[in-house]
Amino acid sequence: MEPTETFGRKPTERAFATSRGAVVLSAANGIALVIGFVSYILLARWLAPERYGLLTVTFSFLTWLELLIGGPVTVVFAKVVGSNRTLLPLAWRWATRAHLPYCAVVTLLFLLSAKGIAAWLRDERLFPLLLIAGLSVPFLGMFAAVRETLLGLQAYERQAIALVTQTATRAVGMVALVAITGSVAGALWGNFFATGATMLIAITLLRPFLVATKSSLGVMDEEGMLRNLLRTFVLPSLVVGVLFQLSITVDLWLVKRLATDPQAAGLYGAARNLAMAPMTVSYALGTALFPSLCQALAQGDERRALALVREAVRVFLLAFAPVVALFGATAQSLVRLLLGAAFEPSAAALPLLTAGFLLLSLMGILLGVHSADNRPVRNVPIMGAVSLSVCLLCWWLVPQQGFFGAAVAVATGSALGVGWATLSVWRRLGNPVPIGTLARVAFASSLLFLMASLWVATGALLVVQYMVLGGFYGLLLIALGELKRSDWQVLQVVVRREA
Repeated sequence: MEPTETFGRKPTERAFATSRGAVVLSAANGIALVIGFVSYILLARWLAPERYGLLTVTFSFLTWLELLIGGPVTVVFAKVVGSNRTLLPLAWRWATRAHLPYCAVVTLLFLLSAKGIAAWLRDERLFPLLLIAGLSVPFLGMFAAVRETLLGLQAYERQAIALVTQTATRAVGMVALVAITGSVAGALWGNFFATGATMLIAITLLRPFLVATKSSLGVMDEEGMLRNLLRTFVLPSLVVGVLFQLSITVDLWLVKRLATDPQAAGLYGAARNLAMAPMTVSYALGTALFPSLCQALAQGDERRALALVREAVRVFLLAFAPVVALFGATAQSLVRLLLGAAFEPSAAALPLLTAGFLLLSLMGILLGVHSADNRPVRNVPIMGAVSLSVCLLCWWLVPQQGFFGAAVAVATGSALGVGWATLSVWRRLGNPVPIGTLARVAFASSLLFLMASLWVATGALLVVQYMVLGGFYGLLLIALGELKRSDWQVLQVVVRREA
C-alpha cells in the first residue's frame, strides 16, 4: 500500500503496519519467545546459579559467532533476492560455495582460541564447553543464510516456520539432555544436534523456490555484484553488528571477570535472559520494516520512508513502554515466580536491563534507515560510542557495585545510542519520533508503574495483575485518543489478507 499523507493514521498510510509479514514474524517471535523462555527457566532451576552462569557465558560467545556468520553477513541474501527473485540461484551458490567455507574458518579460529578465552575469564571449566558450542557454528551459518533468503523472497510463513522450529528443537534438545545428564555440557550437545536438524528443515523449506527459479547472470556478473555488496554493504554492516553485539555481551563478560561473587554471572545472566525476552519480540518490527524501507528509499520517496519509520517507532512505544513499567514495578515477584528464591537477587538488575535492551532494539530500528539507504557506514560511530561507553562504565562500576553496575552501564549506553540515532535519522529524513504518542505513552506507563507498585501481587496472582493492568493500559490509551477505531480495522485487515 502507498501512503496518501505523511503522518496521518489512515489505513492506506500503514504500508509497514499493515504488512502481513510484520504480523507473521511478530507471532513467530512471540511463539519462539515463549518456548525459549520456558526452556531457560527450566535450565536455570535445574542448574542453579553457578552452573547456569557457565551456560550463559558460553552461549554469549555462541551468540557472537552467530553474528559473525549471520546477521550483517547473511542479510546480503535478503537484499539480493529481494531486489530480484531471479537471483535466487546466485544467492544459493554464494551460500554453499562462499558462506559455508567462511563458517568453517570461523569455527576453526574459535576452537583454537577457546582455551585463551577460558583463561581470560579465569574459569578453566569453560574450555570444553566452548569447544562443544563452537561445533554448531556451520549449522547456524547455513540456517541464517536460508532464513534471510526466505525473507528476501517475502516467504514470511516459511521463515516463521523455520524460526519456531529452530527454537523448539533447540529447547527440547537442551532440556532433554540436561534432564538426562544433569550437566551444562548436556545442554550444549543438545543444542548441537538440534541446530543440525533445523538447518536441514530450513533448506527443505527453501527447496521449492530453488527448483522453480533460474538465474540469467553470468559468472563475471555474479563476481562483480558480490564484490560490490561486500565492499559497500556487508563489511560496514558487519562492523556495526560486531559493535552492537559487544554492547549487549561485554557486560556479562566483565561481570564474570571482575565480580568477586562466584554466583554473580549466573544471577546476572538470569536477569539478562528475562530482560531480553521483550527485546526478542521487538526485533520483528525492524525485520519487517527493512524491505519496505529499502524500497521507499530506492525510489527516492523520503516522505514514505519517514512515515514508515515513525509508524514503527509508534508501535514500538505502544507495545514496549508498559513492559518496562511492569518489569520495573514487579521485578522481585517476577523473578521469584519464574526462577525461584535462589535467583531473587537478580531482580535488582532486571528493570534497568529491560529498559536498556529495549532502547538498543529501538536504536536498531532507527539505524536501519542508513542500512536501507546503502550507507551503513554512518552507523559505525554511533555503535562505537555505545560499545565504548558500556565497556568503560562496566569496568568502572562492576568492581564497586557488582552486577547492578553492569545494568547501569547497559542502560546508560543504550540511552546515548538512541539519542544519537534519533538525531542522525532526523538529519536524513526528519523527526522519526511521534511526540504526541511519546507523551501519551509516557503518561500511561507512569500510571501503570504506580498502580503495579501499589498492588503487590505474588505467585500466580502476578499473571492476573499483568492482565488487568494491561487491559487498563489499553483503555487509557483509547481515552487519551492514541488508539482509535482505525487501529483495530488495520489489524483485522492484516490478519485476514495475504501479503
